[in-house]
Amino acid sequence: MNNEEVSLNEHFIWAQKRIKELNQDRRTDIMDSEMKMMDARISGREIGEKVGEKRGKEIATRAGVKKLIATIMKFSTDSTIIFDTVKEQYGEYFSDDELKQFIAEAKTDSLREA
Repeated sequence: MNNEEVSLNEHFIWAQKRIKELNQDRRTDIMDSEMKMMDARISGREIGEKVGEKRGKEIATRAGVKKLIATIMKFSTDSTIIFDTVKEQYGEYFSDDELKQFIAEAKTDSLREA
């Protein structure tokens, strides 16, 4: 038979057409599922890159706040001056409570070093 059409009777013709239909459907299903998997991978990678970039920026911003606090503490130990300066620079990224927490952490860290 080797992909040659058999035309002995209508049953063979029907069976042969049905086999072709099933084989064709199977190929399109496989191709569709492979495309969906590829799209999901691409989408997942893009989402992962965005999340990673956002997380990296947050970490860098937190590190910047801590470095600024440490630098200001070298010149002044007045909490109000430190808070006002840090709020001016990073107030749009962090709440007042978070900034106060960073300052408290920096003070305890500097006490440990002393």
